[in-house]
Amino acid sequence: MKGRSLKAVAKDSLQELRAVSRHDAHVFMDEVTHEVCINGTYTTHKHENRCRGLHEGYWPAVRAYNRAAREGWLRLQRCAWPAASRHDGICLARFVRN
Repeated sequence: MKGRSLKAVAKDSLQELRAVSRHDAHVFMDEVTHEVCINGTYTTHKHENRCRGLHEGYWPAVRAYNRAAREGWLRLQRCAWPAASRHDGICLARFVRN
């Protein structure tokens, strides 16, 4: 992994997990800042402007989740946020074969 960006690692890890999973496998998503930042709603430019600053350390994971949702192979099911942390949630999703 040396020399690779966190963005590439997060995206590749999610794709590798999908490759070895059943077509409808559940995916536990950690490091979620806001549901709209990971469900595929935003395009690349708008996504970065609205979501990156919510928690910089989570940006690689948030970006990978959003890209997978936009590409149609990850479908968000539900999310939860602890009362004390507005931008540190968890979500459940499923892989989708397309």
